Formats: sequence, C-alpha cells, structure tokens
Amino acid sequence: MSKIELLREFLNQKLTAAAEEIFGVVEKTIAEYQVDVFRTKEENERLRGLLVLHRGDFTFEMETEGSVNEAIKLKVILSDNRIEKVILHSQPDSLNELISTIKEKLHLKFDFRLLYEDPDFNNELFHLETIEDLPYPRATVKVLRIRRDTDLGLTGLSATELQDAPPERLGRWPEVFVIPTFSMEVEFALREGNCAYLRHEMVLKITRNQKHNILDRMAWTIFNFKAYPSDRHFAKAAEALVTKHPCLKEPGSKTGCDGWKNSLKFKMGNYRQKLRRVGFPEVAVNGGRRSKHRPDNEHARSNIKRARRAEVNFLPNFPQGEDEASLEKHRLEMVHEMTKENRDMPLINQHMQKTFALRRQEIVKSSPSVEHLRTRWPALFLEAQVHAEFQRITNQRLQQTFYTALDHHTPRLLTLFREKEGKSTTHGGKFSSILRVYNEQFTSQGENNITVARSAVLAGLPLLLREDSSDVFKICEVGELSNPGILDGVSILSVVGQHNEVVGGIPIRPAHVSIVLEDKIVMTNSRSWPDTLVVVFGLLYSLHLNYPKALGSTFEFMQKVFLNLDDGKLKPKLLALKNELLA
Repeated sequence: MSKIELLREFLNQKLTAAAEEIFGVVEKTIAEYQVDVFRTKEENERLRGLLVLHRGDFTFEMETEGSVNEAIKLKVILSDNRIEKVILHSQPDSLNELISTIKEKLHLKFDFRLLYEDPDFNNELFHLETIEDLPYPRATVKVLRIRRDTDLGLTGLSATELQDAPPERLGRWPEVFVIPTFSMEVEFALREGNCAYLRHEMVLKITRNQKHNILDRMAWTIFNFKAYPSDRHFAKAAEALVTKHPCLKEPGSKTGCDGWKNSLKFKMGNYRQKLRRVGFPEVAVNGGRRSKHRPDNEHARSNIKRARRAEVNFLPNFPQGEDEASLEKHRLEMVHEMTKENRDMPLINQHMQKTFALRRQEIVKSSPSVEHLRTRWPALFLEAQVHAEFQRITNQRLQQTFYTALDHHTPRLLTLFREKEGKSTTHGGKFSSILRVYNEQFTSQGENNITVARSAVLAGLPLLLREDSSDVFKICEVGELSNPGILDGVSILSVVGQHNEVVGGIPIRPAHVSIVLEDKIVMTNSRSWPDTLVVVFGLLYSLHLNYPKALGSTFEFMQKVFLNLDDGKLKPKLLALKNELLA
C-alpha cells in the first residue's frame, strides 16, 4: 500500500471518529435541551395553576401596587358626638395593625372592633373581617367597644371569644388541577422517568409503595375540593397527573390515564371510609348504610347527603376547641340578641359565623321545617344573614355576582324576547306584553330603569325555558292575603295597588314583596322584586331546600349560568339557551 493510500485511510479514520464525536455531542445537547424545555413547560403549568387558584389575590395586588404609597383617609365614628378623621400614609398589612394605628392616633385605651360602610349594600355597616374588605382610598369605619361580659344569665361569653371560624374549604374545583408534591423518593423517580420518556418515550414502572404514595396525596388534594367528586373531576385529576408526569402514561389506554382515573375512584372511596371511622361529619353523615351486618338499613347508594349545587362548605367540622354544647351557648346568645329592640348586628353576625357548622349539621341531617328553623335560628331570616350564609356555603357573594351576570346578559335576553315574540305561538303574546311594559317604563323610571330591565328579563326567563311562573311569582292586593292558594309552597308574593303595572307576574313598583316558604310568609321586603328573588335563592341554599318544581330549570339556569355554580352538566334546554346567550 502506497503512502498516499495509507494517508487517505488515516484521514478517513480520523474524520469518522470526529464525526461520531460531533454527532454524540449534538445528540446529548438535544436531549439536554428537551429536558430543559420539559422542565420549563412543567414549571409554567404549575405557575398557571397557581395563578388560576389565586387569581383574586393577584388581582388585588395588581390593583393596589401602583397606589400603595397613596394616603388612606378614614372617617372614624366613635360616637354620635365624636367623629374623627384619620389619615394613613400607607395601607396596613393586617386588621390588627389598622386597629393599633387607630388606637395610637386617637389615644383610645379600650379594646374595640370595627364596622365599615360597604358600598355594595348602600353603605350599610358590616363587621370588618379582613383588611381587604376596607374600601380604598376613603372609608368610613365605626368603633364598637368590646363588651367584656353580657347581660345574660347564660354563660357571659365575651365578644373577644367570638372569633370568626374560617370555612373548611376556601375554593371550588380549580380550572387547572394542580398536582401535589409526592415523597422525596417518588419525586426523584418521576423526574428521572420524565427525562427517559422525553428521550426514548419509555414509561416508568413504579413500585407498589410509590403508587400508594401518589394515590394518597392525590386523594388528599381532591378531598380538599370535593368529598364526592364526579367522574369528570376524576378524569381531570388523572389527566393533570399524566400531563405533569408523562412517564406515568398508560400505553394501552385510550386517554393515557383511564387506569389512574379508576385507581383514584377506589382510593377516594377508601379515604372517605377512613374519615368516616373517625367521625368526619361530611362523610360520617352517610355512614351506617346497608351491609351484610346491617341488611335492613338504607341502601348504600340511596339518598346520599352530599353537595349537589356546587356547595363548597356543605357539612363543615365544628371549629377547633368547640363542641355541640359550647356552640349551643352561642346560639342562645344570638336568639337573645334578636329579641332586643336595638340589636348588635355585628355581634349577631359573629355568633352566626361561629355556629355555622352546628346549623349546617341540623339542617342537612334532620331536614327540619322552616318554622322550626325560624324559632331556633331567627337571625338566619335577616336579609344580611341570608347573603352571609350563602357566602359561607359557596364562598361567593350572591347579590353582586348575580346582578353582574344578569346585567351583562340583559341586552342579549331582550333581543331573544324580540325574536321569540313573532315566532312563538304559545308565549308570543307574553313576550309582547313584557316588551311593551319594558319600553314604556324604562325611559320613565329614571334612576330605577335598571330595576325595570331586571324585572323584565327575569319575567321572560321562565318563558324561554318553557316554564309557567304563575305558581311562584304571585300578585295580590292588600285585601287578598287570606284568599285560598295565595300562601302555597315556595313563592314570591307581591302586594300591589289597583293601578300597578305588572310584567309577566312581576310588578314594577310593588307596595311590598313577601317570601313564602312551606305555606307561610317568612320574610317581607319593601325593596325591589329582583332583590327579593335574590334573597329567595339564598334562602334555598341556606335552608337546604329544593328549587320550586314549577321553575326548576329557571333556578338551575340562574345557579349554573348567572352564578357559575356549575358541576359541568347542563340539561339540553339549559345548554341551548346558554349557547344562544353567547352567540
């Protein structure tokens, strides 16, 4: 072999080795890049989930960030004869800091709590529970001295003992289910498995103990949102699991996570059983069902007491350190306070907050009559407490959320009324009547035209859902209250004058509006008809009552579309109307 051939062969060997080395470096770089991309995507998904869960917190921070250094002006009412002005150069970090600052600036030597004027309720006074509730940058607060003992012969509970108990759950099922952190061993195995999956699409074979840890943590996280999740919720959780950890995907499954979904269902059943044994109220209420040892008991799957209308705190535990006897003392003090002419409303609110779990257990377990509840819980039939109880149950403001959605959909609903007016043979005349009164009254009512619009839309909503509202939305004159059939079932009874304009069973200017439950008037409202309907909706949640049968679809539509208290399922006609609204 000549020297040239030897040189050529030598160069070929070197070039081949160099090419192999370059390809190896490139392949390694690509693999590392893919791992970095996956980790970045994983982190983005985690942050996106946190953003969804804490959207309200971030919104508040964004709204106040630019104005955190602006002065806050407080009108502080100490008594009828003493009103002070206090200027804060920055927003306090907590309610205790605000109270301490007011004490220092006004030289107050006594303990007190604060009430504030809430602009959402025509500046009515409410107990200031968190610093976020304080209107910004100007607010009116009232100082209420804490009474160290009461004038009752019961227990002498001090107001400082009446701490507001936080709800068991603080949120509904999230839009993005955030996967929890597992044990250190499992997290390490999943991290390595995810890298291997990206390189070679190899799934991870986990041990029995590792799977047990994953299912345990997943069940705990799911229970924080729902004790009895639906099939859709299990599917969402399983999908989120294999999305974050693709090495856990199941090659033989159509969705890649059907096996995980089934495992989560069984795990949740076992998890509820463990909680039931220790007396956890939300699941213990369904204990003692039929079994081989109790063949005569109620069937295991019948009449399950669980949240069915997106209740977040359906059956909460007693506050820490409290039992039925201690909470009963708070209830008795509330009842006594309700008998006074000048009621201490913040004190009543604190007693109601404290006894929330006791009240829910009575209502859910025993299903007492409305008359019985009016005797034991008279404050529950105050309008402010109806709104407060709804928020305790759902963690959502009732009136504000309802009216925001209703006003948003009003233009489109009126358009649908006009379209149905000419097409509908059954309700065409009723739509015409609603639109005629709306057109006449809207321009003549001035500041009250928003009430006219809301009344017209709520009058026509049952017609769009092919329901008859005459058995629920009732009209009578003052002398007709004793007529047979007036006080039947669940209804809104409007008392009107002889020349009052009525739209589809809804009066524009009623003398007063009463709420009828179980054939008796339980509340009377001199405000607008739409306000009364909102209170009725809150009462049905607070008292755990079914929607009136004649307007079941209408109330369900208000729940799932207007209030967004949705379990993910809509009846065909509800879905059809929702699609028309969003078209």
